[in-house]
Amino acid sequence: MSKTPDKIVDCRPCACEDCGSSLRDTEGTVVDKRQQIDIPPIKLEITEYRLQSAICPNCQKGNLGKYPENITSNSQFGVNIRLECTINNNQTFSLWITYLTHSLPQQSFEII
Repeated sequence: MSKTPDKIVDCRPCACEDCGSSLRDTEGTVVDKRQQIDIPPIKLEITEYRLQSAICPNCQKGNLGKYPENITSNSQFGVNIRLECTINNNQTFSLWITYLTHSLPQQSFEII
């Protein structure tokens, strides 16, 4: 088990099982621990490219900017999300679990 978890959730009893008295202000004692290992949620980053035009102040010709070469449609996936899809399609998840179970000896994992 990790000695430095990123988050700790205390699972305290709220009330006495016998008499029902509140245990809110009573100090608890840790008697057992369990850890869940997960990947943090992915937050999408959306980049909007805005094509602009400008009039030359010298000759009055209209000029149009250019999109980067890799931006070819109104809405498309970027390099990182395409890479992630490729990785998932190649069953990397099972490799990741194998890595975790071998990198963190004496651990037990429950895959949900």
